[in-house]
Amino acid sequence: MQPEAPETSESELAPVAAKPARWRRFLARTLWLHLGALSLVAFLLVSSAYHLGLRETRSLARVLIEELASDALRGDLVIGRVDELTLGRIRFTNVVLYDDMHRPIIAAPEVTAWPDLSRIFTDGTIRIAGGRVVHPFIHLHTVNETGVLDPMGLEVSLVRAFLPTTAGDPNGVPTHILIDGLRVEGATVFGDAPRFPGLRLENVDLAGRIDIEGGVHIQVFEATGQMVAPYRGTTEIDHIALDFTTDWNSGLNAYIRAHREGTLARARVQVTRPGGDPETEPHIWVRLAVDPLDTETLPGMGFPGTEALLGTARGHAILEGEAGALRLDSYLETDGGPVRIEGLLGDPNYRFTVHTEGTDLERLIDGVPQMRVVG
Repeated sequence: MQPEAPETSESELAPVAAKPARWRRFLARTLWLHLGALSLVAFLLVSSAYHLGLRETRSLARVLIEELASDALRGDLVIGRVDELTLGRIRFTNVVLYDDMHRPIIAAPEVTAWPDLSRIFTDGTIRIAGGRVVHPFIHLHTVNETGVLDPMGLEVSLVRAFLPTTAGDPNGVPTHILIDGLRVEGATVFGDAPRFPGLRLENVDLAGRIDIEGGVHIQVFEATGQMVAPYRGTTEIDHIALDFTTDWNSGLNAYIRAHREGTLARARVQVTRPGGDPETEPHIWVRLAVDPLDTETLPGMGFPGTEALLGTARGHAILEGEAGALRLDSYLETDGGPVRIEGLLGDPNYRFTVHTEGTDLERLIDGVPQMRVVG
């Protein structure tokens, strides 16, 4: 005899049909929660954008940025006005940076910065993802190791302004400041550079980067402009690449290419200090190449005693040693023949020796009778 199947009532089958309804309610609640969160974020962003646009907020931001920069750097930053303040961009008017002796060194009518806020929250770095400085005036001062003005000084106060302090950190750790994508447009650079007083560069455009953490690392990837002093006339600066760090084991490395009239010149410069000690005399290495050098360029630049020189020359010169005792070794192929010049550029006396396998002086110096020199 087969057992009878158990009876099933409609009430016992009802819960099975209710499952789709519970899932729909769960999905609906989840969707509303996400929509609510997105609405809250949107409200906060709109509210932030509104408040950032208020004049009172921009004035407060100006004060906070001035204090933050002045606490982190040895120099002082003064901002005339904040014209635009958003989460992604800040635009300033009439910005002045002072060095550690409160001498104005950079004055810019317009500065725009694109901050990277994420770095502040991840590792505390103040990072500017991009910066644009329009028509600044940059004043160079040569100073000694304590920042006092010194015509024979081998430091520039511009660099000292960017040196970090520990005032902004309670643990005594300097704030890490990183400025990427820096562009300077139409700058005027004037003043005294080490061993180069009375310098003036105009219409300078450059792209670079500044990294400040314990020391200063300045990189110029590309720069152009015109040099109008200390030499007469205008020398076109076709390219400058520069890498400078206050770690004097590396120091300064620079490459410059320039031309004027019939002359093209290239130079590489390296400046370090033995053992990285900022107290020691710097070691300087300079290689200058000309291809060609039109001798008519020299009196046009104001070099005395060069008016009688003739023709063109091609070659190179190397200077190496301490600032007060640079050894010179140069070789030139002139219209009159090859010439090798060796010497010592001391302070204050210079000493030179000229060697030649045969040079026709009448092709080098105007008014000299036909004469060939060997020795």
